[in-house]
Amino acid sequence: MNVNQEEDFINLKIALISGLYHTGKTAFLHRFVNNEFVSESYLTIGSSYAQKKIQFDKYKIRLHIWDTTGGDRFRAIACSYSRDAHGIIFVCDITQYDSLNALTRF
Repeated sequence: MNVNQEEDFINLKIALISGLYHTGKTAFLHRFVNNEFVSESYLTIGSSYAQKKIQFDKYKIRLHIWDTTGGDRFRAIACSYSRDAHGIIFVCDITQYDSLNALTRF
């Protein structure tokens, strides 16, 4: 791919946010980017990053996706990654009401 084709991409920053640990942010990210389900999960320390190129109509889009750690202790980190983001995906575990309720603190 030459430089001109790389410049044709629209770059978008996306942040994955959750108020609690173990809500499935990393599993969601891995499934979306690699199209694989990971049954084992590990606690994200700080943040992790992935990139996915997609085509939407005539637009080529490069998604820069930041997976932040959950929990109140790390809310400032999650908020800093959401600054200047073009989109935020709030993630909760529907089997844990507390994880949905924790999203209201953002």
